[in-house]
Amino acid sequence: GVVYLLLAITTLGITIANWTGSGETAGSEESGDEGSQKATSTLFKAPAGRWLVAILGVAVIGYAGYNFSKQVVQKKFAERLDAGEHSWVVRLGLLGYTAQSLAYAVVGYFFIEAAIAFKSTTAKGPSGALIELADTTWGSILLWVIAIGLFAYGIFYPQDGGFRFEA
Repeated sequence: GVVYLLLAITTLGITIANWTGSGETAGSEESGDEGSQKATSTLFKAPAGRWLVAILGVAVIGYAGYNFSKQVVQKKFAERLDAGEHSWVVRLGLLGYTAQSLAYAVVGYFFIEAAIAFKSTTAKGPSGALIELADTTWGSILLWVIAIGLFAYGIFYPQDGGFRFEA
């Protein structure tokens, strides 16, 4: 829960900085992408490395779709809660899981983009992907949706434990 709350705050900060024009975050090299770029670079060195990076991107997007289907469409998380379907806890969970799935899909997209460009520096981790999104019009809107959703998830997650059924 704390990690999602911190990611939400980071996303919101990036969004507000880019919305107001007060931030140069999109050009920042300190976006936390070193791990993703190292992993991508290592995969590129392997035989059929470009394909491995693309498959990784598709797998991450596939997981995003699976997570969305399971948690948002089927509402599996709500089955473990002692709360009504229209309660605030369930609504926060739906919003949070939607944002979580969108964030995973964006990261997967950047892995696929790295495979197409055949450049490890194109691969983005979560923070770098969000910063990259800030440069586009549709990306700013998506950033707001993800920021609000992750903030909701950060509130939902600790409440999730308090509303669970007794075993």
